[in-house]
Amino acid sequence: MNTSAIFLISALGAGIAFSQFAHSGAGHDHHDEHEHEHEHEHDEEAHGGHDHSAHHHGTGHLNVAVEGKGSGKGKGAVVSIYLQAPGADILGFERIPDGSEEKETLLKAQATLNNSDALFTFEGVECAASPESGMEVSESGDYTDVVAEYTFDCASTPTRISVNIQKYFADIQVLKAVWISDNGQGVTEITSAKPQIELR
Repeated sequence: MNTSAIFLISALGAGIAFSQFAHSGAGHDHHDEHEHEHEHEHDEEAHGGHDHSAHHHGTGHLNVAVEGKGSGKGKGAVVSIYLQAPGADILGFERIPDGSEEKETLLKAQATLNNSDALFTFEGVECAASPESGMEVSESGDYTDVVAEYTFDCASTPTRISVNIQKYFADIQVLKAVWISDNGQGVTEITSAKPQIELR
């Protein structure tokens, strides 16, 4: 495989696109746009290249990339996960935290989103989360959208991921997931009743 290969998935229903630059020094960009139920638009400082314009309460987005470390079985894999959700569904508000109570809510949500092992489980595969995994801190202090990124080093390539985010944040009714791996690619909707991503 060309080490500078670009993988692109377009999820027409979700209106999001996910690009991963494999083994390139260029990094990666995540872009997604989704409609707000009140159809209001907002400006937000970009989070590492993320483009936010509008959103829909109750709906979050999850991008998953699984990259094998080498040819053959048992070589391990790196799993990268990007989460974006409306601040109202995570925090109960969409602004700079106002007062001690909202600041405490933010800290609790951050602690939960930083608990990578509780949010994601990999069936039959041992995976260790990177220490840098977790919720991004907004430089502007505004939390119209909450963003978190996770990286897992896995002993082998996972075929199923259980996503437990809605167990902690019940206001997220659905996560529109886009995934890509060496074995294929796909889109799915994650709900509390169906929290798994089948990577095959």
